[in-house]
Amino acid sequence: MAPAEGSYNRFARYYDFIYEGLLDYDADIRYLEAVFRRFLPRRPRTILDLACGTGTHAIRLARRGHEVVGVDLSRDQLAIARRKARRARSPVLFVRADMRSSWTSAWPVCPAPIRVR
Repeated sequence: MAPAEGSYNRFARYYDFIYEGLLDYDADIRYLEAVFRRFLPRRPRTILDLACGTGTHAIRLARRGHEVVGVDLSRDQLAIARRKARRARSPVLFVRADMRSSWTSAWPVCPAPIRVR
C-alpha cells in the first residue's frame, strides 16, 4: 500500500465535511470552464480528474454535460464518490489507480490534474 492511500482512507469520512466549508466548488467549476473556453478550440468532451477524492468536482462537471473519469488511490474516498454519484444519478466513472504509475498510457487522455481532450 502506498503511504498516501492509508492516510486518505482514514481521512475519507471527514473529507467532505472539512472541505465543503473551505472550497467553493461551484466557483472552481466556473473557473475551469472559463479556462476551457479561453484555451481550447471547443468544449472538452472528456475530462480526467486525477486525485478526485470523494468526487465532488467530477460529479459537478458531469452535471454540466462533461464525460468525466475520476481517478484516486483511496478505496474509501472512491466508495464515497461512487455513492455520491449514484445519489446524483451522475454517470462519472471512478477508477482506483495510482496516477504515478504507467496505467495512464492505456487511456485516451494524458495524466494531469485536470486533462481534457
